Amino acid sequence: MDNELEIVKKALDSKVVEKIYDDGLSGTTSQVGKLGEDLVKTARLLLFPIQILGSLQDRLEIILTRIKNKVPEDKLIQADPKIIGPSLENLKYIKEDDILFESFINLITKSMDRDEYKNAHPAFPRLLEQISSDEAILLFELKNKEFNVVDTMDYDRTLNQFYNRKLISSEIPKEKLEFPEHIETYYAHLESLGLVSWPVFKQNPIVSSGIQTGVTRYSKWLTTPFGKIFSQACIPDEEYIMEYLRRKSE
Repeated sequence: MDNELEIVKKALDSKVVEKIYDDGLSGTTSQVGKLGEDLVKTARLLLFPIQILGSLQDRLEIILTRIKNKVPEDKLIQADPKIIGPSLENLKYIKEDDILFESFINLITKSMDRDEYKNAHPAFPRLLEQISSDEAILLFELKNKEFNVVDTMDYDRTLNQFYNRKLISSEIPKEKLEFPEHIETYYAHLESLGLVSWPVFKQNPIVSSGIQTGVTRYSKWLTTPFGKIFSQACIPDEEYIMEYLRRKSE
């Protein structure tokens, strides 16, 4: 018990704990009782995310257990409040079986490990709260490989511009995504966060009767140096991802 209490002290400073309880909204039930019956259901749906705040006490047990299992006691250090505060704030609203829940726990764990805390950047909680589950899957897949993509574009000599992009082949694992139709949006978003890039590393002209009519482009998705550190600190390991995808497919 003493060990668990010590973990709590290191994981949470008093101000964070105080805010969690202040946000508990003890008067929520009485306020809902004053509404008309036709508004009660709407109120419940509206206030459900806020009511989750009270359950964070139970979720702390999960977090503390993960920390205890992943970090040797002699390497346990106090976490940076700039990491632990925003991370716990987000965990109030994320389902426990969501990949992002595990990602925040990973970040908290890394921030409390004497050997890993240097890679837990204070910007990571705010980056993590902006990405979707599908984007987390893509970052996992990019941890140890790149996505090669080949496409073609027609060339309009009059306007001197390329158009009509056609995909020839792609290693992007769309089959693992919940919304694969949003892949272009995912890339644009992850690029805007500074986590991935998509350079074209080779282009071959398409020539017909001695005239260029198009181009074949060879490109690849890859993580930026900052993105690699982010993924290592936050994105779950293969064992978790495989189990997560299995549950999603059921």
